[in-house]
Amino acid sequence: MLDATKARLLLDRIDVTTPIGFRDRALIALVFSFARVGPVLAMRVEDVDVQQRCLYARRREKGGQGARDAVSPNA
Repeated sequence: MLDATKARLLLDRIDVTTPIGFRDRALIALVFSFARVGPVLAMRVEDVDVQQRCLYARRREKGGQGARDAVSPNA
C-alpha cells in the first residue's frame, strides 16, 4: 500500500504532456481515490463529464449498479 507521499510522487512522475501519460495518471488517481480497478478500466470517454467546473466520473459496478463521483482536481 502506498502512503499519500509515495502516491503523489508516483503521480508527479507521469508525463502528462502526452495523451497516454494523461490517461495513465487519471486511471491511477481514480483507483487511489474511490474506485475498483475493473470498473475504472471499463470506463469510456463518455463516462466523464464536467458540470459547473467540476469533473465527474461514472462507472459501472458489480450487478449492473452505477456510481457517479466527483473527481479530485489533483487527479
